Amino acid sequence: MSVLASAQYHEPSLVFLVGTKTVLTDVDGVAQHLLGDPACALGLAPVGDEKRLDDLLAGQGKKASRVAEIDGINYSSGDKLSLGLYRVAN
Repeated sequence: MSVLASAQYHEPSLVFLVGTKTVLTDVDGVAQHLLGDPACALGLAPVGDEKRLDDLLAGQGKKASRVAEIDGINYSSGDKLSLGLYRVAN
């Protein structure tokens, strides 16, 4: 079963939508989560942090693959938000 780790996007509704095993963390935590289960783990992180995520994974000989991009607005702050859904590339 895939488990999601989310950096920066920590809305409580995320846990209700994708499951109670969801990990709320930072980009470093998303990288560790992806490395811990490269076959099944998923990571959600701001697209602007993609290079950092790639750099963290490259240190372990891996690369992130963005499988989806979700654009929206943080309704609390009104800020635009662009999140990438990542997995370890094969």
